[in-house]
Amino acid sequence: MQQRGISKDAAFGSVHQVVSVGQAAAMRELGQAGYDELTRLADNSAAIKSVVIDHGIKRMTGKAKHVTWRHVLALARQFARA
Repeated sequence: MQQRGISKDAAFGSVHQVVSVGQAAAMRELGQAGYDELTRLADNSAAIKSVVIDHGIKRMTGKAKHVTWRHVLALARQFARA
């Protein structure tokens, strides 16, 4: 990125902003308790964390066809119980 004239700080800032927007959207949709539960589940499972990150990326790029954060939380709950 530095070869393209993008500083490490600028790249980090952009990534941080994108993550913050995604987290805010998930919190709005799930509420604080649901968001906290999904965060805890993701922190305890690499597979769930991967699904959460993938869904966040798909939401930002408009490719999450009719899949909501509530769907992701339900899936994470099922996976955690298995």
